[in-house]
Amino acid sequence: MNTVQSSIKYKLSGSVLTKTLLALLLCGAGNARADLSTFEGAFSNELEEASAKANQSTYNALLLQGCSDQQFEESADCSGTTFGVFSNVRELVHTANELSGKGPRQFSLGTDIEGLGFALRWTAGEEFAGQASITKDFANGQLSGLASRLTALRFGATGFNLTVDNRDFDTTVASTEQSYSLGGGASADNSTDNIGGFSRWGGFLNGSYGTGDRQATSLEDAFGFDGYQINAGLDYRFNNHYVAGAILAFNDQEIIFDPSQSIVDGGIKSDGFSIMPFVLYQAEQIYWSFSLGYQKMNITTDRAIRYPSINPDINSINTRALGATDSTTISLFSNLGYSFRFNAFAIEPYLSFDYLDISIDSFKERDINDNNFNLSVADQNIKSNEIALGLNILYTFTPDFGVITPSINVQLRNQMEDSSRNISASYSGSNVSENFNLATNKLDNKYYVISISLSSVLWGGSQTTIDGDSSGGLQAFLNYKFVEDLDYFSQEVFTAGIRYEF
Repeated sequence: MNTVQSSIKYKLSGSVLTKTLLALLLCGAGNARADLSTFEGAFSNELEEASAKANQSTYNALLLQGCSDQQFEESADCSGTTFGVFSNVRELVHTANELSGKGPRQFSLGTDIEGLGFALRWTAGEEFAGQASITKDFANGQLSGLASRLTALRFGATGFNLTVDNRDFDTTVASTEQSYSLGGGASADNSTDNIGGFSRWGGFLNGSYGTGDRQATSLEDAFGFDGYQINAGLDYRFNNHYVAGAILAFNDQEIIFDPSQSIVDGGIKSDGFSIMPFVLYQAEQIYWSFSLGYQKMNITTDRAIRYPSINPDINSINTRALGATDSTTISLFSNLGYSFRFNAFAIEPYLSFDYLDISIDSFKERDINDNNFNLSVADQNIKSNEIALGLNILYTFTPDFGVITPSINVQLRNQMEDSSRNISASYSGSNVSENFNLATNKLDNKYYVISISLSSVLWGGSQTTIDGDSSGGLQAFLNYKFVEDLDYFSQEVFTAGIRYEF
């Protein structure tokens, strides 16, 4: 029987036959040992190619450590988890040997080249790329909450202020055409230090819910995601120009991998907190803000490994690997804008800078069935450095019951850290480090973020005494945000919040 006849033990058809024949042409004839690298260029995508290299590297290293192609049981030189890992990678290598007609093949899965690529993708661990996505989403949500808070503090600059009517000891909301008014923060007075009888303190609470999905690529999996975030905080107005405060945020998020688009199953969950002090400066028309934040998250992963064996002597694989790790993020946000006002109408162009430095700790997975497919994943470091050019358009209505300000905000964002990164991992029991070097997709460097908002002053403050400070004012807002032209991603976020002066 010739090489080709001995290689094709099972019926192939269509594209599968084409791929297998291509692989055989790459191999050639002969009796020398073959391996997974023989099929380089014949697999379906880059991820399968990377997994083939990693599994072959592990196999070669364990042969040198004393494992053998002929052993059916543990030995003194190859036992425990080491033997378990070797058995797994040996099945993949022997499958390649059988397809090429070279080398030992008794532990082959008995599948074709497409089935071999299928098995390789299940072992790859590309799901870990989702950890960066879920971490960045929390950080971006906190920045969005900060932007909403700063807009609320600058509410007076959009064409209204709050005034105290001493004749009936109550607070009324009045429209204004003054060139400079900060009544939407904690002031309605144009002097630098006198804040017009209003409380310097303000408390706020924002809640948001976000959802979206990611399309599959040759390197990363498809998934859907959703989660909620709560932002609460306190601020203090020093005078009519400066406000300082801090936001404390909590979140709960989840990624569910989409097996209909990718060879994958499982998901990622996260929860955490963040704190972000901020300062706002506002002059007559120009405004500037700055914040520096810290974020801590707990991340758990659930990764399925599942592929069939046609060889009756080799079991099919069906297990899951569970992992847990922590992430830390340092964030910086700065925004500079200018307000053009035409009575109740305002146009505000601005420039913002967002920086994230994300560190994800190394961790080891646990295979729930002790099948030794669990991976040890090295530390990850992700940097995000975005500049945004934005335009905010607002109009203020002053009905009898309060103040209503609808607005639309459009940002063109430019990601300057757009290169691909690598995730290093190895089989936990192999004593071989960093065999998997999994590349991620290059980031899309230009995209748009569009927000539609509705802000309102529901009622103004009131005085307990005729000469006392006014407090008890309540403001609220709604916001809908979505992302456009970001490669592979779609996302929308719904946010609602209130602010109370006390």
